[in-house]
Amino acid sequence: MHDLAIIIVSTNEAKWLTPCLTSIFEHVGNTLVDVVVVDNDSTDGTAELVRSFEGARVVPSRNHGFSHANNRGLMTCDARWVLFLNPDTEILEGTFEELVTAPDARPGLGLAGVFGRFTAARPHPIFVNGGKFEAGDDHPNHRHLQLRVGQIHDQNAI
Repeated sequence: MHDLAIIIVSTNEAKWLTPCLTSIFEHVGNTLVDVVVVDNDSTDGTAELVRSFEGARVVPSRNHGFSHANNRGLMTCDARWVLFLNPDTEILEGTFEELVTAPDARPGLGLAGVFGRFTAARPHPIFVNGGKFEAGDDHPNHRHLQLRVGQIHDQNAI
């Protein structure tokens, strides 16, 4: 069983996948990750590119939308935690090990979500599964994440 599944949906997003996947594997830490790229009927060589990364796998999918593709990827995973990540994301610092350790310390935690604001003016922090991420904005659709363990909030406390 994997500690963390990272699911990325790609519909002709090969140009973003090399930096995204490279940064993921550079920040794994000491955790078992399952990196899944759902190829949503891409025609830009997405599947071939993903297969060139040891440890990443492709799940082919008919393009029935983003949610459908995420669900197709999720159905193939056995991980304790799942992170849905956009293909235009790069991890800058921290490890995924830190992200799974924080929620593991809270056995009552079953689900955490991502929220945040991306503006061209300045980055805003977002929180995922108890990890603090700093989001940058070099490109309107490009995300830079710094994996830092932050505080986990109970739903009733928010």
